[in-house]
Amino acid sequence: MNADSNNFDNPVDRVVARRLAKLRSTTVDTTAFDTKLREALSVERSPNYRLIRWPVLTPIRAVAASFLVVTTLSLVFIILTSRPAVATPQKLAAIFENAVSGQPYTTKVSSIQEAQAVMRRKWPESPILPDVSDMQLMQCCVHQIGRKKMACLTFYVDQQPITLAMASVHDIRSPYGEVRTVNGQEYRIGSAEGVNMVMSEVDGTWMCLMGRLPIERLITLINEIRQ
Repeated sequence: MNADSNNFDNPVDRVVARRLAKLRSTTVDTTAFDTKLREALSVERSPNYRLIRWPVLTPIRAVAASFLVVTTLSLVFIILTSRPAVATPQKLAAIFENAVSGQPYTTKVSSIQEAQAVMRRKWPESPILPDVSDMQLMQCCVHQIGRKKMACLTFYVDQQPITLAMASVHDIRSPYGEVRTVNGQEYRIGSAEGVNMVMSEVDGTWMCLMGRLPIERLITLINEIRQ
């Protein structure tokens, strides 16, 4: 672009051309800008630079901080372990398979009195087993979901192994799912790996009857056991 105003017919163009010509010949002092830029890029040249120092913990403060961390973790652990464990169908199906397979930790029993004595030895706080003396008993054992225990008693019904699991409602709870009501009593229904299960609560005790029998048959059985 020629800055000579004589080459422009438009008066506005001539004015702009004259101003650009003046700017081209004007010396720009960038000393102040250069100084600011160097200060921003190099903190060592800045007289106002202050090194950020993290506070140094004294031994007493360090102990106090450690105690606070340990206390917090302990509270979190207590809260988590105090909650009831959820007896999901998948976990219950695995427990059923272990209970009926005759694992080394299971004990063969022939009477409900014998089963109760075995459970007391294995788990003194175990729930009292119901009287199912008219059933063909197989074995009993103690299983866990997380840190929560449950007593398991396996017996035969209709030539099929059935496992009754029992625990405190403060330790084990049923999962959310289908609910059926029979004679005013609610039963939680579940199924996994071909194993059906019916769960109920009575007098602070959680119980689950599981096996490969139909759900309706299991409901009838657990209703009889509850009585």
